[in-house]
Amino acid sequence: MADTTMPDTPFAYEKSSRRPMTWAALIATCGFLVVAWIYAAPWDILALWALAIIGLAYLVMKNPKYGIRLNDKTLTYWARGPEQAIALSDIDHVAFRPVTESSYITVHLRSGQNVRIFADAFPPIDRAIAAFTARGVKTTRE
Repeated sequence: MADTTMPDTPFAYEKSSRRPMTWAALIATCGFLVVAWIYAAPWDILALWALAIIGLAYLVMKNPKYGIRLNDKTLTYWARGPEQAIALSDIDHVAFRPVTESSYITVHLRSGQNVRIFADAFPPIDRAIAAFTARGVKTTRE
C-alpha cells in the first residue's frame, strides 16, 4: 500500500540572478561612476565603482541560478555550482536559522556531518518547512 501522505509531485524552487534588484543596482552603480567621473573623483573611488560594476555585470551576464528540487527520495540543490543531491533517508533534520530577510540552512546528516546550503537556493522558510515536513523530514528553527 502506498504512503498517502507523500506528495505526488516534486517540490521545486529556483531563483535567477537576473532579478529587478540586480538590474537596479547595476544601473545605479553605473550612475554613481558617471557622477564620480564628472566631479573628478580620485582614481581609487573610480576603481571601487568599476569593481562593483564588474561584479554586477557578471551576475547579469552569467546569470547563476540557485534552487532546490525535493522529491520523495532526494533533496537536490544547486547554488553557485553543480547540482548536489542528498538522499532523504540520509537526512536527520534540516535546521533553518533566520537572519534578516534570509536564513542559514544546515542539513544535518545521520552520519554526523553537516551540509550548509546557500540561503538563496531555498524558498521562504515556511514554504521550505512545509515541503520537507510533507516528505517526512524533520525541521527545526534555530
